[in-house]
Amino acid sequence: MAQTGGVLRYKFGQHIKLVQNMQSHPLPTNNCVPVVKRPRQEWRIPRIDAYAQILQQQQEEATLKALVEGTTPQGREILRKILFRTKRLLQGQTQSVAQIVDAIETEVITFRFLQPEFALLLSRVWGGKEEAWRQIEPRDLATLVVLRTASPGLARCGHRARCRQRLGGITANLSFG
Repeated sequence: MAQTGGVLRYKFGQHIKLVQNMQSHPLPTNNCVPVVKRPRQEWRIPRIDAYAQILQQQQEEATLKALVEGTTPQGREILRKILFRTKRLLQGQTQSVAQIVDAIETEVITFRFLQPEFALLLSRVWGGKEEAWRQIEPRDLATLVVLRTASPGLARCGHRARCRQRLGGITANLSFG
């Protein structure tokens, strides 16, 4: 740093910038901030549809924020892990569906205090009334999670009566969207 004629010179990388001395300002002279110029190679011209992409991203963020409103990050993560574990167990095909339901039921019972959050999230994602999801027993919830994970189109299939029968009447209070 060298001072010449009321101007401080900073050498920062390859660029030398001049910063006016701050003697005329009430701030002390040792608080000068060096300015780094962005090389021309790093200049970027925004894409034509950049504004549309930003608007779409903001809409998606607002949708996701509304989806998870009223839940905690821990509750969402635990539910995500339960759903992921269910999917992995079903893909492995080493256990029967009853054994998978038992495994998921133990997890649901372990995190019983999070059932209101699970009910809120599942009602928003899979449809149905939140109160119906809240009143469901852990065994029934585990069965629904396993069956829904096993066949993602369960709610939209044309065989609703057969699906409800397979669930043993669990879904009588739930209306899938």
